[in-house]
Amino acid sequence: MTGSPKVFISHASEDKDRFVTKFAQRLRANGIDAWLDKWEMLPGDSLVAKIFEGIQQAQAVIVVLSKNSVSKPWVGEEIDAAFVRRVNGSSKLIPVIIDDCRIPECLRSTVYQRIANLDDFESASQNIVRAVFGNIERPPIGSAPFFLQNSIAIGSLNSLEIGILCSLCDYCISQNIERVDGPDLLKLFEALKIDEEHACVCLEILQNRGYVELLKIQGINIARAEPTIFGFHEYLHSTRIEYNTMLKRVALLVVNEHHMDGTKLCHCAGLPPLITSRIVQYFERKGWMQVTNSEVCGLSGFIIYRVSPELKRWLQDQ
Repeated sequence: MTGSPKVFISHASEDKDRFVTKFAQRLRANGIDAWLDKWEMLPGDSLVAKIFEGIQQAQAVIVVLSKNSVSKPWVGEEIDAAFVRRVNGSSKLIPVIIDDCRIPECLRSTVYQRIANLDDFESASQNIVRAVFGNIERPPIGSAPFFLQNSIAIGSLNSLEIGILCSLCDYCISQNIERVDGPDLLKLFEALKIDEEHACVCLEILQNRGYVELLKIQGINIARAEPTIFGFHEYLHSTRIEYNTMLKRVALLVVNEHHMDGTKLCHCAGLPPLITSRIVQYFERKGWMQVTNSEVCGLSGFIIYRVSPELKRWLQDQ
């Protein structure tokens, strides 16, 4: 709605001083052209013509319901006229209740605004202003949870399980760690907008399918989650389009540099240390190289001492 919408205020004269006048003033201060009889009529004007002219021109009719107004035949006539215009789609009809009183039958299915304190109705008046302008107030829409924002496919995992696996791996890479402890797990769940109970169920499914290893306290609370070599490989394969290039880069370095230690390999590969380490472990599991201390010393404490012809053959086929 543009401009200043016209609003007709139907009310009993007894309510004018105690509420209606200051209410109409509040509406006008908020950009609404409120029609009030004492502001619109001059000596010699036709009462009936002026009132129904005001109703006909109004984009909304506000009916002030009180113990005084519900018994007034004239207010009833104004409500009937406003109700017909609402049915025809010509205007809005907004009931404002200021007393405990009988609600007219035709308004009982209409959402109303109740005003409990006639000396302090700022919040209520703002609701009415929004209703007149058609400005519905809603909380902002945030982004969808991470696990629903992508079309990643990893095995037969569902989107929630994929989201947790990806978040675990991302966090491990960013922090250069191999596993995520309980407090940080809770932060990941919160960031994913997943409650702890559902997240723990998903982690157990990921463990059963070989994607993660879990450590529990007393068989219930998850104290630690670590992506497995298989889980890390599936994550990288599904989320990094350059993953095959990473594999080839590490394989070439290993083939060309015999007895390479992990620290040097991580430096030469130019990849995050955890990714380099997991690629080496992936090749080792396939039997394409032999490594000392890969499980014990973690990210860079291994030494590659034998390369299988299978790794060389794989490189040739790339």
